[in-house]
Amino acid sequence: MDEDYPEQLRDIQQMPPFLFTLGELRRDDVGVCVVGSRNVSPQGRDLAAEVATALVADGLTVVSGLADGVDTAAHRATLAAGGGRWR
Repeated sequence: MDEDYPEQLRDIQQMPPFLFTLGELRRDDVGVCVVGSRNVSPQGRDLAAEVATALVADGLTVVSGLADGVDTAAHRATLAAGGGRWR
């Protein structure tokens, strides 16, 4: 295993075999996953965006997948709130 692989992921049962990152991968980051349905209602998109925005405001890293729906809404809101920028 690569020594740069995040410590927080090493002990989970279905550890991702590889990760893609952009910028600095900080070992002290605390991440919160925002994931959900691909077929999400407008209210669900809004809620995902609100949650992601609040997490960024609290200095947390938002982690999500690449699917349409909740995941995309979370990523877009994170970037709009100034999160996810490399340092």
